Formats: sequence, structure tokens, C-alpha cells
Amino acid sequence: MTRFALVGHPVAHSLSPAIHAAAYRALGEEHEYELRDCPREGDVRQVLAELRAGELGGVNITLPHKRLALALADRGDELATAAGAANVWARAGSEVIAYNTDVTALVERFRDLAPRRAWVLGGGGAARAAVTALRAVGSESITLIARRPSDISGVDECAWDDAAARLSHEAATVDVIVQATSAGMAGKDPGQGVAALIPWGRLRATTLAYDVVYVPSETPFLRAAASAGVAREGGLGMLVGQAVRAVEIWLSRRPPEAPIREALAPRLGGDA
Repeated sequence: MTRFALVGHPVAHSLSPAIHAAAYRALGEEHEYELRDCPREGDVRQVLAELRAGELGGVNITLPHKRLALALADRGDELATAAGAANVWARAGSEVIAYNTDVTALVERFRDLAPRRAWVLGGGGAARAAVTALRAVGSESITLIARRPSDISGVDECAWDDAAARLSHEAATVDVIVQATSAGMAGKDPGQGVAALIPWGRLRATTLAYDVVYVPSETPFLRAAASAGVAREGGLGMLVGQAVRAVEIWLSRRPPEAPIREALAPRLGGDA
């Protein structure tokens, strides 16, 4: 039996233990997955030391330590380096390698869509992951709409207050819109303002409205997409996909997604 852990602050609310327990059961393996509340950098370094010593088989990293996770690792894989952040540590010989499986999950979702033009709403870590994934699948034009200037490179930035007119002009050519803010998330900004920014009536039905939020499953952004007859998807696939890839990195076996979704359904109101 191997121990794995999630590092972050706070972590008590995390669905990761349920996700990973379901993944290990699906593979017929028994492992432990623990939550490690790490408010300080020193706490994160302690968990890293345990990983290096072989006391842990792998580590997930969540907010606010994803950038730190990349900096502390011996090296990052291509996607983590491009994103400037990591959410997985794995040991390879004497090295600890950082991965970004949030990006991997989005790459897997967007690859078949092959979006040429994309809009990304937000300027934080989720937006950075989305931009990295879109670049990886060959998007030629990525417009970032954020309330404050961002340090995300290689995008065409558009100030939030200027977005409505510009988006209306470009709407007929956009392939995917990624809602990468916390708007609509339980306990956060209700999200109507974000939904109102989008010129829904000018979009093609094939445009994908993708919301990284997974609780609740119906956000104002997704409801507006449905009302407009636009393709839509919530963030549950990204949540499950990043975990599946993490387990695959650690155990060299890829768990099926269905048992994980089944395990999450009671915790998400039956919407998994």
C-alpha cells in the first residue's frame, strides 16, 4: 500500500480523496490518499522531503501552491513549464518531476475540437491552464478577457470593460469560450455579470461554451449557453481528467473515468 497526498490551503473541502479512492478501487489496488493542509512554504517543502524519501508515492498540489510546486521540483514537464505551474509531483529515480494535469485534461478535451479562435475569461491559474492547452492544440488566436492586466504571455488581452463591443464583433468566428473565473462557483460571485458579457445571440451553435466550474453543475454561464442553443460543458471532465492522468503518472495504469464519476455523483447532487 502506497501513500499519496494533496497539498494546499485550505484542503478540507477537497473531493480528491473520493476521486482517488474510486480510481484505486477501479484498478484493484489499495492505497491511502491524505489531505495535507499547508499554509506556509515550509509545510510544502516538508511534504516534498517525504516524497523524496520515498514515504509518499506521489503528491497533488492545489491552491495556493501550484507555482511553488513547479519551482521546487527538479524539473517540470513541457506543459507544466509552459503553464508556469504544476499540480502533480512524481518521483523518477532521484528526481522529482512536476506535471500539470489540469492542462493535460483540457488538451484531451480540446484536441478533437481543434479551435482556431478562442476566448478565455479570467486571468488566474485556470485561465493560464486554458491558454496553455489551447496553444498545445494549435489555436491561432486567443483573446484573454480579464479584470486586471495579466502576465499570461502570447495572448491578445482585452480589458473587461471593453470586452462587450469587441466580442460582439468577433462572435461569429469564435470556436470555444472558456469561463476560467470563479464566477458561478458555490460561495463565490453569482456569475451573472460574466454570462452577460457574452453576445450569445451572435455565436454559432457549434461554438463550445466551457466552464471550469463544476460546483454547481449549472452556472449562469452554462444556463445562458443553453438558452442560446450553444454547445456547453462544465468543469467536471477537467476535474476527473486531471486525476486520471495523475494516477496514470504514479501507477503507470490509467483508471477508467466512469467509476470516478459514479463516486462523485452523490457529492455533486447526482450530476456527475
